[in-house]
Amino acid sequence: MSENRTVVFESFGPGSAFTGKTEREAVALDRDSGHGMSSVEFLLMSIGSCVIGTLMKYLTNHDVDLGHITVESIAELVEKTNAYDNIDISIACSEPLTEKMSKIVYNVAKPCRIHRTLDGGPNISVTVSGGDAG
Repeated sequence: MSENRTVVFESFGPGSAFTGKTEREAVALDRDSGHGMSSVEFLLMSIGSCVIGTLMKYLTNHDVDLGHITVESIAELVEKTNAYDNIDISIACSEPLTEKMSKIVYNVAKPCRIHRTLDGGPNISVTVSGGDAG
């Protein structure tokens, strides 16, 4: 059974102010004023939250406490293609990790749903519609 997720971004006129909405949340951003996250920050926030969420679910289910966990996501802008590449994700735990636990953390975190989506090169389609010209 497939599960669809929807996010709607709206702009109510000229300028760089947008509102993004899901069924549960809304965020506002304005590119010109620097209010809110940028598009790439949303992308990095998405993969970072997926990594830490997947990891925390595993650790909780296996009764493992690694203390304070930080996930940092960094992407490099490639000027030539005007696209982000080389997304690096760092996971830091306040508790010492054995080699075995380090491998477990890596193997649990790497295949999070967002990572798999980006690795798979999803099909992205764009449709455009307008109001009545009448």
